[in-house]
Amino acid sequence: MLIRKTLFACAGIIVVCMMALSGCASNTSNSSGSSLKTGPGVDVANKTITLGILSPYSGPVAAPVGDPLARGVEVYFKHVNDNGGINGYKVKFLEEDTQYNPQIEVQKYNQIHNQVLMIADSLGTPTTFAIKNQAASDHMLVSAATLSSALAREKYLVLVGTPYRLQVENAFDYIVHKQGIQSPATGIIYQNDEYGQDGLTGYKEAVAAYHMNDVAEANYAPTDTDFTAQVSQMKAAKARRTPIVAKAPLRIGLLYLRCASATLRLPR
Repeated sequence: MLIRKTLFACAGIIVVCMMALSGCASNTSNSSGSSLKTGPGVDVANKTITLGILSPYSGPVAAPVGDPLARGVEVYFKHVNDNGGINGYKVKFLEEDTQYNPQIEVQKYNQIHNQVLMIADSLGTPTTFAIKNQAASDHMLVSAATLSSALAREKYLVLVGTPYRLQVENAFDYIVHKQGIQSPATGIIYQNDEYGQDGLTGYKEAVAAYHMNDVAEANYAPTDTDFTAQVSQMKAAKARRTPIVAKAPLRIGLLYLRCASATLRLPR
């Protein structure tokens, strides 16, 4: 469901951005209407718009996230092309495998940035961080499949969803204001990396803002598959609401199952 929501957001953002980037020039010699600007990624003669995709097509992130998101963007624009394209222009893609490696992302970005109108999909927080300065220097719009709040204010990046930090804060806003639970005993289980730290920041801000009773914090390594110790810590501390900041679907599932078996309550 999360990937589907991300895909819908990503496709909608790309369409709006493409219209803004490529549809702002008028052809003064043609009074019948407007035309697109010739430039990187825009082929007026062949009526095509080329977009870049920088995504992991190999490695552990490819199957659960990289492939589905990139394929979804492609399928969406196949539908657009089959229905006349964008003002008669067909959309094409230049796709590169980043392997979820920041150095490779930089190399691939440098290979294609002069051939595309925008980056339609840059997947990952560390990889997108690696190209953000160059993209800003190039005035290259990037639809970024990252939910890091640290990237939310970058001028040329468009995040496709709510940052992790705000997701955690929104969960506790709902608990306090919608469910009417005041000063709940809370804990957090988070992945011990930049991803998890962003969620932890939101958790600490929510604790301060909503005067929650923080009883436990536990983390785990990105490679862990056994979460008995973390869940036991929450249960021993009598945490009544426990957000989980996890990335890989397998680990999310294992954590939820372990929490359910321990009768821990998660924010809904």
